[in-house]
Amino acid sequence: MTPFEVGAKYAALDTTVHEVVSSVLRAHLPRGVEPGDDKELERLVPEDGELEAVVKTLEDNFGVELDGDVIFSLFAEGTVGDLKKAIVDKLSMKKTADHRYYMQHRAQIQQRNRQYRMRNLHQIRRHARIYRRKVKRRQVRPRRRVGSRGGGYTFIPR
Repeated sequence: MTPFEVGAKYAALDTTVHEVVSSVLRAHLPRGVEPGDDKELERLVPEDGELEAVVKTLEDNFGVELDGDVIFSLFAEGTVGDLKKAIVDKLSMKKTADHRYYMQHRAQIQQRNRQYRMRNLHQIRRHARIYRRKVKRRQVRPRRRVGSRGGGYTFIPR
């Protein structure tokens, strides 16, 4: 993966986080008040429990859990930009952790996949035969596998 591709993925992630954080904060703000990156969270959402609700909603939306010291610093003197950066950092670490797990256990995972295919060989072949017949009858359109082994495949109609 080239540095440009890494930067593009990071930018896309950053844009998504920006949109979601902004929309969640707007739900807690009065009309016409925009959550700028330099605005302090404590002043932006001063009501008791509202800032906690915002952070909990964002954690649930992205499937991450921010560390206690990060949350403490956000509550004490954090800005909207700090909140976005904390979520982006946690998401990027989550992705590298998943990849690291796969790389450490790759042999076991591949062996498990092979065993599954051997156990269910008859059923897999039967489904493949049924699919080929449907393609032959023009009941379904054939699909082409696009992508890479490491990045995952997607199937598009030909």
